[in-house]
Amino acid sequence: EGAGAVGVAAIMAGKVPVKGKRVGIVISGGNIDQPRLLEILREYSD
Repeated sequence: EGAGAVGVAAIMAGKVPVKGKRVGIVISGGNIDQPRLLEILREYSD
């Protein structure tokens, strides 16, 4: 569910200044299971 990951997408794209800050992101949605979410995060993280 795309709308549930907007916060993560914004940070990954560098649209939100988070360097040196403690940040919490709410990821919500019912159309993706946890293993798939973790797979996506691993694939696109540095």
